[in-house]
Amino acid sequence: MSKIMKRLGGKDRRSIGKSDKIVSLVVKNEKLFDELFNCLYSYNEVIRMRAADAIQKVVALKPDLIKKYKDEVLKIAKIDQQEVRWHIAQMIQHLGLTTSDTKIAYKFLIKYLKDDSKILKTFSMQALADLTDIEPSLKHKVIKIIESQLKNASPAILSRGNKLIKKLKGK
Repeated sequence: MSKIMKRLGGKDRRSIGKSDKIVSLVVKNEKLFDELFNCLYSYNEVIRMRAADAIQKVVALKPDLIKKYKDEVLKIAKIDQQEVRWHIAQMIQHLGLTTSDTKIAYKFLIKYLKDDSKILKTFSMQALADLTDIEPSLKHKVIKIIESQLKNASPAILSRGNKLIKKLKGK
């Protein structure tokens, strides 16, 4: 077990544990990013969740680090663990997707919208809107999808959805 994986361990899925410390380490030493990324393959759900959290935070600061993992992220996106999905949805904009990649991302993001997690729905709507920057032909479809999510939605989903629709429509 790697040093990073050990630090991400724990039992409480409601806690990010030491993932913020891992973020600091990786930002200072980018060579550790590979080790962190490999933690997504752990059998342990807590480690996977915390690794996804740390990766997403590192990528927000250093977006280029995730690009070489684009294909792997698109495969990992099929995972059933909602906490990992939250972070994958937030990383979409940094992957350097091609037009053909957007089709793959679009499919799993649509599946994410069927999840019960309001957090996942909110992040997935944002990621779908981000896909329209790469593939503008999706804009009309994405607007309709987001509008459909607003029916009986939570305040967070309503707020984000309305902002996204406004932006997508250019208002």
